[in-house]
Amino acid sequence: MRQDVGAELLPIGEFGPFDALADVAHGLYLQGACEEAVRSCRESLAVVSRTNDVATRRYLHYVAGIALVELGRFSEALAEGQLLLTEVDPVSEPYWRAKGLALIAEASGAMGEMTRTLDALAEGSFLLAAAPSRSYNHLSASMAVAIALRQLYLFEQADELLMGWVHHEEPLLDLHVLQEAALLRLHWGAVLDLVGEPEAARRHYVVALQRALWMQRLAEGLEHEVMLGMSLMYQAYVWERLGEPELARRLTLSALATHPQREAKIEMHLANLTLGRVHAAAREFSAARQQLVSAAERAQQARREVWSATGLAALADVDESEIGPHPGIAKWRWLARELLARIWRDREGRFSALGARIRVRELLEQTDRMGQAVLTDPLTDLGNRRLLVETLERAEGDVSVVFVDIDRFKEVNDTFSHEVGDLVIRRIADILRRHCRSEDVLVRYGGYEFVVLVSGETAAAGVIAERVLTAVRETRWDEIADGLKVSVSIGLATSWPATDAMTHADVALYSAKRGGRDQVVSS
Repeated sequence: MRQDVGAELLPIGEFGPFDALADVAHGLYLQGACEEAVRSCRESLAVVSRTNDVATRRYLHYVAGIALVELGRFSEALAEGQLLLTEVDPVSEPYWRAKGLALIAEASGAMGEMTRTLDALAEGSFLLAAAPSRSYNHLSASMAVAIALRQLYLFEQADELLMGWVHHEEPLLDLHVLQEAALLRLHWGAVLDLVGEPEAARRHYVVALQRALWMQRLAEGLEHEVMLGMSLMYQAYVWERLGEPELARRLTLSALATHPQREAKIEMHLANLTLGRVHAAAREFSAARQQLVSAAERAQQARREVWSATGLAALADVDESEIGPHPGIAKWRWLARELLARIWRDREGRFSALGARIRVRELLEQTDRMGQAVLTDPLTDLGNRRLLVETLERAEGDVSVVFVDIDRFKEVNDTFSHEVGDLVIRRIADILRRHCRSEDVLVRYGGYEFVVLVSGETAAAGVIAERVLTAVRETRWDEIADGLKVSVSIGLATSWPATDAMTHADVALYSAKRGGRDQVVSS
């Protein structure tokens, strides 16, 4: 991506100049200070919105969105996701679009808007598959989509997406992936516990334990106290489920001492659930109820139905342990589990619906590619003459044209071969791509002629023409073939009606060639 700064064309990286503001907000979110994270994002957006730092604006909208999800404020989170999409180019920035769509899916799913959830997830999943890479933004988008998939109980797909990123070059990134991957398996196990499949749940708890131990090693090596505390809480939850209540108690208390968790965090729900069951096993029923009520109520406020139902089911077990079997307790336990059982039974339908939407998106992409192929030159991947004609026919107002011709190209073919000639044409196409803007239309006009339709201010066409000329002069053409030298003549026509612009550029190009070549002439 390139951005205009006066007459300059400068590359933009993944992180903006005000990225430190987004880091502060994200740090608050990781600590569980979600209200503070949202406030920090909004205060920072008020500052950054006055600058051209699009990258930081995106991060701030995204952090605000995920923090609002944690707080259960889903309509506000949805709005942040929609604002994020307005900051993203849908073609050149697929990962950021996938992140925005994942945020919309997560918020919409929590509000029960399944059609919008599935539509957003299908588009996000397609974007990740269509543009594979190992960049940070692809990793971040993959995690966001996986979290949204988890909300639909599509655990297999979410787990595959996450674990494909482990063994990244940076331990800190591995740590964040493992945190979500461990939590996913805990979530999966809890659902299976609630629907009456304890053996299947146990298998997922064991995997969660392995990932939490891996997390712990990385967190200790990085001296990351927040992640260390999370890893201990995950281990504690699993050990209680595996029948080791005393070990679970010690790990939970150690985790809370290492890094106390805010009430809004899932980790605090897990701590309450673990301690509640530990107290219940010791027949400390009052203390057990206090912990379990806290877990169920907080999870309900955040609309985390799995953990809310887990807390209610555990409370039913406490009542039964204290006062014995009772029809009312059995009904309470049944109510706690029935909602999850229905959602679990429906997940096959959600999986099919999501798959169907992804296939439709793939078909649309194939159709679009076929249409693009009609307008694309196969040697250079630039547009062809048909694209030029269609663009000029649609043009409103005056246009500017940069007409590029490779000097003495027949001699290149005759002296060095047609294969070398093709390499020269491709290299010129690459130079044009580097020195033009994303909104300009690049066309291979003929065998060794190229046209750039320049949008916007008149001065931009002249800047592009001069830069292309300089780049051709500075290129090491002898790297393609010993003794090879290449120059171009450029005709420039600025601000002419679309019907006349090509004619004036052609006249200027003819003047450049008659005047000695290797120059720009304006008309």
